[in-house]
Amino acid sequence: MQRRKFDLVVVGGGAGGLSAAFTAKYLGAKTCIIEKRRLGGDCTWSGCIPSKTLLKSASVAHLISRSKEFGMTVLSESSMKTDKVMARVRSVVHQVAKNESVELLEKEGIGVILGNPRFLNEKEIEVGGEVIQFKKCVISTGSRPLIPKIEGLEKIAYLSNENLFDLKELPGNIIILGGGPVGVEMAQALNRLGVKVSLVEMRQRILFREDEEVSKILEQRIKEEGVQVLTGKKALSFSNKLGLVYCRIENLDRKKETISAERVLVAVGRRPNTEDLSLEESGVSFTSQGVAVNSY
Repeated sequence: MQRRKFDLVVVGGGAGGLSAAFTAKYLGAKTCIIEKRRLGGDCTWSGCIPSKTLLKSASVAHLISRSKEFGMTVLSESSMKTDKVMARVRSVVHQVAKNESVELLEKEGIGVILGNPRFLNEKEIEVGGEVIQFKKCVISTGSRPLIPKIEGLEKIAYLSNENLFDLKELPGNIIILGGGPVGVEMAQALNRLGVKVSLVEMRQRILFREDEEVSKILEQRIKEEGVQVLTGKKALSFSNKLGLVYCRIENLDRKKETISAERVLVAVGRRPNTEDLSLEESGVSFTSQGVAVNSY
């Protein structure tokens, strides 16, 4: 098999991988990126860029709703239309992606190999039949949404951060499963854009990894803005009926209730993209939680 040699191979062309590759190149290392899908990764296509673009639109909408605080009256506030918000999100994403193209990286002297990588040993990795040799390797494969095993979930057209921003128009209402950073961020943004939001979190408070005081302040704020926050509630099942999704939930006392919405966004956590890399051949320590790292 053909062999190319590099000082540094970066596995994963997302934000972390791109940063590592450019830094190494500027320091004089012969560098290449291996990416199995598209450069930019989660941050460009389904994370930072689209979410913050949506948040900006939501912030503007919220500011307009507070116009009286600034001595102004918006005469047509009730007729605000948000049908072009998602198109703007995608437009910004594609504009950013232009600066992360294969052509641009190769022009900068960084090799780009598209395909599914597989470690052969501590110094070699194979992609599409080609063996790449390296002195050092950076594994920056990122993560993807964790989809829980809940009855009926696989039968509904649920959303995650990977396809939420592909929506042509915003739904009238939505159930968001998970009160972590992604769930809370999207709950507030979508609510500010006129979507009726039900945020379901199985723990007793949202943002459970944050300070309790901070968590309570944020929960109170989004409640005041109109988000229905259902903490201490576990999703038991999902079903479709007459164009709506029905979610059966249960509290700690086993009391059950059913809520419904047009769409469901799953935001319960992340899982590492480490499958199919043959990491055991690389000498790298890893678990189901990802690659083991030290304090640096």
